Amino acid sequence: MSRLDAYFLSPKISLPVLETSGELRVAEAADMPLVREWIEDFYTEILHTEPPELISRTTESPEPVVLFVWQDVRSVAMGMLAESEKSCRINLVYVAPEFRGRGYGRAIVAALARKARENKRVPILYAARKNLAAVALYKTLGFEILNQATSKSMR
Repeated sequence: MSRLDAYFLSPKISLPVLETSGELRVAEAADMPLVREWIEDFYTEILHTEPPELISRTTESPEPVVLFVWQDVRSVAMGMLAESEKSCRINLVYVAPEFRGRGYGRAIVAALARKARENKRVPILYAARKNLAAVALYKTLGFEILNQATSKSMR
């Protein structure tokens, strides 16, 4: 697996207003077959590995993790938000291949970052250095690489 870098969104950075149709909603039990498929695709395509057994069998979001779906004409993307004491980790951001390039990835990351801020947490995420599209997307939203000094203050 390639090296991962951690990114955070400073409270000083304003999130842009996005012009993408659709909205963020919490994934429901009826969404789980599609979400499981996307998780498997995420692990295969991005991480080049099999998903953990727990994730592939779950029918609900385990606490404190919440899975979200970006809903437009149909479910087109997903993301996960996991809270800790001072931060929220955005993870498993995935856009269905036929909907890529339309701003859904950017929209779901921005919406999850807003949710983290609403919960008084710092949004953080990880990206593989080789995943240039994801890194570019995160940087356009204002995410910065997290250094060790910053990470200690967020624990």
